[in-house]
Amino acid sequence: MAIIGNFTKQENGSFRGSISNPMFDGKAVITPIVKTGEKAPDYRVYLGKWEFGAGWNTTSKDGNSSYLSVTLTPQFLPQLSCRLVEREKDYALIVNN
Repeated sequence: MAIIGNFTKQENGSFRGSISNPMFDGKAVITPIVKTGEKAPDYRVYLGKWEFGAGWNTTSKDGNSSYLSVTLTPQFLPQLSCRLVEREKDYALIVNN
């Protein structure tokens, strides 16, 4: 499990923080959007001013926890599947294995 980002939840439901790995690094925002369909994302991810991915509200298979399933789509690189999970004082963006 690699943690590539740390975020804090804002009053408006967005998450502010940073994403960092060997290929990209910077301040990031995960902001809620109006869902346009059943499979449409619940959030957009921005790295700096660039749209960088999307997120979906998800419940674990056992139904005991919820998290944000995030797909990062950096230009010219493969997609990266992650999850944003709550910790004691903040949220961690973890790469799925």
